[in-house]
Amino acid sequence: MSRWQAIQVAVVAGKPQRFRWRRQWHRVAHILEQWQDQGAWWAGESPCWFFRVGVEGGGVFEVASDLAKRQWWLYRVYD
Repeated sequence: MSRWQAIQVAVVAGKPQRFRWRRQWHRVAHILEQWQDQGAWWAGESPCWFFRVGVEGGGVFEVASDLAKRQWWLYRVYD
């Protein structure tokens, strides 16, 4: 799955601690990778931080934070 879906995220020091997806909270066990994407600034896109996270109970997800809009998105679910 790869698509943008707005989600609720609990954050500490700018990093996701847990997020709500499919009516269930998923606790982040560890951050596998993080990076910043500048976006297409010429098209008005703002920078985003991406986090690839492993969650308790298994599963790997990518979540992204739009810094300007203060919005979090689920970007990818790894099966």
